[in-house]
Amino acid sequence: MCPKGKIMLCIILYLLLIGAVAVTLVKILLFNPPNLKVTVTNASLAQFNLRNNNDTLFYNIALTITTRNLNHPANKDVLYSRIEAIAKYRTESFAKWTLSSPPFKQHRKSTTILQYPAIQGQQPVRFSKSELSQFNRESVIGVYSIEVVVLMQIKGNTKSYNCEWICTLKIRMGSIQTPFEATQCFRTKY
Repeated sequence: MCPKGKIMLCIILYLLLIGAVAVTLVKILLFNPPNLKVTVTNASLAQFNLRNNNDTLFYNIALTITTRNLNHPANKDVLYSRIEAIAKYRTESFAKWTLSSPPFKQHRKSTTILQYPAIQGQQPVRFSKSELSQFNRESVIGVYSIEVVVLMQIKGNTKSYNCEWICTLKIRMGSIQTPFEATQCFRTKY
């Protein structure tokens, strides 16, 4: 405890300690980035093939992504102002979705479903020999390794964040009747 004559010093030290703990708690609760869980719950390919001497990728892909707000009660809501998803095969980006709805708020402990419509198109690609060989192997099996990068501009209690999640997917062609296995994405950037 406090020695005689030093009570005032002890009181000041205790108050400083309590103040430091309070400041730390406020920083943790108010200034930490939002805690989100991003999952691709459905993905489908109706077309995914190479043409024109293997330098043009033709695709038709659809995605469903869910976000779950796992925040602590002090960090209740998350405001989403921009959401994009970019599909990549190996090193080549081939499809991009931008959520066109106005900014929306997601409440704590709630889940939001982002349904991206099918996008079809063609994209010039330059695959190395090993990438082309991998593409041909996956074409025979009918299951493709596709990476989806999810980019979000969000706001927590006090600050805006540009976040990035990587989703490594195995997507079957539409004619194969095995259901898609939901895949959790991993945050790579805040």
